[in-house]
Amino acid sequence: MRIKIGFLLIAIVFSSSAWTAEKAQPKRKAEAQTAVTASSYQFLLAVGSEYRPERDVERNYAQHYYSNYAVGIAKGRLAVIFEKADFKEVSGNPTLNLERKFQDYLLWGQYSVFAQGFLNAYGGLGLGAYQETVTTNFLGQSTTNSAKYKFMGGGSIGARANLSVFFVALEARMLFGDELDQQPTFGGVARLGLWF
Repeated sequence: MRIKIGFLLIAIVFSSSAWTAEKAQPKRKAEAQTAVTASSYQFLLAVGSEYRPERDVERNYAQHYYSNYAVGIAKGRLAVIFEKADFKEVSGNPTLNLERKFQDYLLWGQYSVFAQGFLNAYGGLGLGAYQETVTTNFLGQSTTNSAKYKFMGGGSIGARANLSVFFVALEARMLFGDELDQQPTFGGVARLGLWF
């Protein structure tokens, strides 16, 4: 008997919800139109500066600033971003000097956890690889040594302000990878870009 009463109550709830859904259909159509517009694909182009400290030979922290370039696509709360970062430093004197280049390529997946007005907060995970190249110049002769690409990954949290077609973003990062010093490496990115 209790089971029959339970099924009867469930049937009444479903019937009333279906009736309410039919009455609210014009409103839902309008909301669906808005949702379709809001969930259409968006593309982004961005340039930024990435701060990434690193330990030197004497185990002191050296402050490095990388150039950061990104392209991506987003739909709804999800975004996929391909990013390149590079850094170059020269040390020594005119007779003997070392030129060190570091570049990495990461594919980031980002998920928006909060959106209010033009502000957006998100988290992300990235996977990719990095390469380090050292060129030694001695009395006009140069020798270049390039390491193989090594694994790199990371996590991030950030905030973005969408200003019409422009956006600015600040992002905190934790990177890890083969032979990075230290593990993990903490840093941040300031970025300016376009949504279209």
